[in-house]
Amino acid sequence: MSEDARLKRVIAGYTEADLGGAVAHQTMAAKPQVQPLQEILLHLFNHQTHRRGHAHACCSIVGAEPPSLDLILFRRGVPAPSLAL
Repeated sequence: MSEDARLKRVIAGYTEADLGGAVAHQTMAAKPQVQPLQEILLHLFNHQTHRRGHAHACCSIVGAEPPSLDLILFRRGVPAPSLAL
């Protein structure tokens, strides 16, 4: 199962109350935090976008023409590029 499919399945199980509920956790530096679940999920998806940008930049640096990863193209029906090596 793809990670995206797994995330969709997990998020579909949340209620509005779940999404607005506070989650206690700690940062990688062990600093305690309390945030609504919806903010944590927004960070997760924004971070994925950030990392895709890094991957795209790395391809450009090594001289490879990176494939388009623009969501709008996929929504318009353009097939996703094959990333097979």
